[in-house]
Amino acid sequence: MLVQGASSALGSLTASLARHLGGHVIAASRSAAKRQRLEGLHPDAVLDPAEPGFVQEIRALTGGRGADIVVDNLGEPGIWAASLAALAPGGALVSSGAFLGRDVTVDLPRLYLRGQRIIGVRTGNATSARAVWAEADRGFRPMVDATFALADAARAHRYLQDEQNVGRVALLVARQDPARRNGAYASTDC
Repeated sequence: MLVQGASSALGSLTASLARHLGGHVIAASRSAAKRQRLEGLHPDAVLDPAEPGFVQEIRALTGGRGADIVVDNLGEPGIWAASLAALAPGGALVSSGAFLGRDVTVDLPRLYLRGQRIIGVRTGNATSARAVWAEADRGFRPMVDATFALADAARAHRYLQDEQNVGRVALLVARQDPARRNGAYASTDC
């Protein structure tokens, strides 16, 4: 599996869940600093999708076949083209977002002749959430980059907007102290 944008919250979750399930994962990010941090997910390889030899590297890592599954959460036209070029015959490209682009090209005869699929997936459905929680019961933990107190939500949002994260960013809320009946919250060290 090739995960484009593997440093994002969704990308890192996808890559780490695939590893947890025993898959072979190639993580991709355009940022050198983020690629270095992605090593913490223990993928089989971490690559730069903007490098000229990117598709050849994917082929070399997959015995010439290409990636059976490519997850592209970005929709950036150049990365999209590289994703399709790196896709194995019979493979599926999963699009779960288009944060960097809107219109991309698809070589329909190539798609047809190689028996490939493009699948649009909307994240955040109840079935997927139950499946992830079941894996959490089996020890799966997503990569958490940073935590912020709920009162610092604006700072957390700026952190995300500045694309500083590698993995999830979480807001922590104080737990209600059961000894207090007036609804006041006690602080915790979550």
